[in-house]
Amino acid sequence: MPWHPLTPMPELSNALCRKNECQGDTMNSKQRVRTALSHQQPDKTPFLAYLTGEVQAKLTALYGLDGQDLFVHLGHDVLVSTAGIWRRQWVDKDQLVDTWGIRWHNVDYGPGQYLEILEYPLAHIDDVNAYTFPDPKADVENSDIDRILSQYGQTHWIVGGAVGTMFETAWMLRGLEQFMMDLVTNPVYAEELVERSMRYHLEIAKILVKKGVDMIWTGDDFGQQHQLMLSPKMWRCIFKPRYREFYTELKRLNPNILIAHHSDGYIEPIIPDFIEIGLDVLQAVQPQSMNPSKLKAQFGDRLSFWGTMDVQHTFPYGSPEDVADEVRQRVEFVGKGGGLILAPAHNIQPDVPLENLQAFYSTIRPEKADLY
Repeated sequence: MPWHPLTPMPELSNALCRKNECQGDTMNSKQRVRTALSHQQPDKTPFLAYLTGEVQAKLTALYGLDGQDLFVHLGHDVLVSTAGIWRRQWVDKDQLVDTWGIRWHNVDYGPGQYLEILEYPLAHIDDVNAYTFPDPKADVENSDIDRILSQYGQTHWIVGGAVGTMFETAWMLRGLEQFMMDLVTNPVYAEELVERSMRYHLEIAKILVKKGVDMIWTGDDFGQQHQLMLSPKMWRCIFKPRYREFYTELKRLNPNILIAHHSDGYIEPIIPDFIEIGLDVLQAVQPQSMNPSKLKAQFGDRLSFWGTMDVQHTFPYGSPEDVADEVRQRVEFVGKGGGLILAPAHNIQPDVPLENLQAFYSTIRPEKADLY
């Protein structure tokens, strides 16, 4: 009988037994993540995976489950709900509009599709006050956070997302090239747009904290593959004070709340700044841009990491054993002593062989290999 990509691979199923990962669960997912993010050794390394719609549809067809129910079935320790700029509605078969009035369209790249912006609401508007920002309360109400907390809040680590926190929202409203020029030639306008974007997401985050999430997830891509998108000086002038206020407000509201921040790419020069202003977890940790083991050695006593798995080479082009090896390396060198939520650094794309996704799951949870 031919091997199915989501059935056990015997050569991988015992991959972590020698690392004491084959013991029975002594913690539930919430306890496991809390322990890891407290820089203590959990019973096993917590994990999750992000999937594109195409990949998730394949697994939904296989298991008959979708959304958070699918992720729980797959053993994910972390469940994420986001509100805000990423909520979109179809206006025709190829275009979507989000609550901000940003118009997107689907671009076909072969095995799947991705979204590009067609229209920026503030591209030709030079008065921020002429634009009506969405209602953060309504955006949270339209998310799935209440269901997740009700169904899984006692057993799983629940993350409330306020990503696109200020930089990305600002440039998505204005256009990236125009906004980057505004930062230099029209800084009053640029800062007002950043400020208004931050205020909106801060309100979302406050609502999520009051609802009882375990962690708030902010996010702005400040990194390119090998350098920052803007100078550290400009980042410290415009964005750092606002992130400091954002994090301080949330921790005043709930001193036990943890905060994660997403950025793709290389952001090493500003990691100490994020730690200084209260960041608990750095998310993505794109290994083609920053070495996860090096970051662990340099910052691991003050910062936890979420991500680290290579989606640019290992997942799409490596073998199942390559994926398994990388899982073992991350658990050994980044997860030792806690401080790691293992995950792909970005979404698993449709061109990733399902065998490689199965290798990820079977290696991080070998005792459940028959599930995959």
